[in-house]
Amino acid sequence: RFQTLNSEATRLWENVNPDLLRAAGYSPEFFPRVNVYESEKECKVVMEIPGIEEKNLEITLQESLLIVKGTRKEPIGDIFNPIRMESEFGNFVRTIQLPMKVDQEKVVAQYKNGLLFVHLPKSQETLANTRKIEITSKTH
Repeated sequence: RFQTLNSEATRLWENVNPDLLRAAGYSPEFFPRVNVYESEKECKVVMEIPGIEEKNLEITLQESLLIVKGTRKEPIGDIFNPIRMESEFGNFVRTIQLPMKVDQEKVVAQYKNGLLFVHLPKSQETLANTRKIEITSKTH
């Protein structure tokens, strides 16, 4: 239940209007969308970050926290005055609480077509502590 509560709290925080956060003094300039998937052996994080050069990304893992930092620069520069701006540029930081311990030595990240894929194999400890629970219709 704590994991569900934590996931919901994170989701609610991340869906707060960025303009309200900026008005409250919170500094990141945009919040890339993130999807987290889990299988028996690994967790995968997919982040939408088109227009970012790999050299402007930093990925760190602190126990079960994945932290992705980056900068998306405006491609036009300051020669033109914007008439309409729907894209967000600047710095971002995303901290993702993973649902398990990770084998840090085997983590791999790929950036392709504007998507960041982070493959996070579960640690041997996590795999050893995983047990499938049989479901029956009998009451005890």
